[in-house]
Amino acid sequence: MSSQRRTCHAGKKRIALSSDPARRLPLALAYTGRLYTPPAILYHHTSAAGAAGIATTGGIQAASVGVRGMGTYLSNSPSAFIARLQGATQTGAVVPISSVGLGVSRTIVPGSFVVRRASVLVR
Repeated sequence: MSSQRRTCHAGKKRIALSSDPARRLPLALAYTGRLYTPPAILYHHTSAAGAAGIATTGGIQAASVGVRGMGTYLSNSPSAFIARLQGATQTGAVVPISSVGLGVSRTIVPGSFVVRRASVLVR
């Protein structure tokens, strides 16, 4: 039986895919692990008026509803398209946020994170 080699691109790395499922699993877990690990910078998608309010007050008010309940929801992507797929309702503006020290939790949606039951100060 011949071994077929296929490749895919994960970020900037080229990964060889094996036809053996046992060898593919670690690669798949490594790739999906990035979707559930918060990066240093996360993005809050909001309306233009919401972004103006954030600039004025210096903080993001926690949403009262969401996948994980009350909290401030953040995305790993600045893309409005990706944020819509993750459940964002407003994508007219994006606010970058440092995730360092925020106590960010993952949601069930890949690439989507929440600071539960808390508003976030923007520095």
